[in-house]
Amino acid sequence: MGHFPLPASAWWDDYYRPLQANVTAFRTRYADAPDAQELADQCQHEMDVWRAYADFYGYEFFVLRAR
Repeated sequence: MGHFPLPASAWWDDYYRPLQANVTAFRTRYADAPDAQELADQCQHEMDVWRAYADFYGYEFFVLRAR
């Protein structure tokens, strides 16, 4: 029936900003755990990709109706 894009704030304010805070705390808590640091690196990479390419993808909200 219709669709519309959600704003970039749906990514940053609602997902990546809280994730960034958690990644920072996680790195500190598990500073001596290489596997944990690798996980934090992967999360950071995801955020870096979003910052670099946010203009090229995003959330789309679809409104559908069953037949």
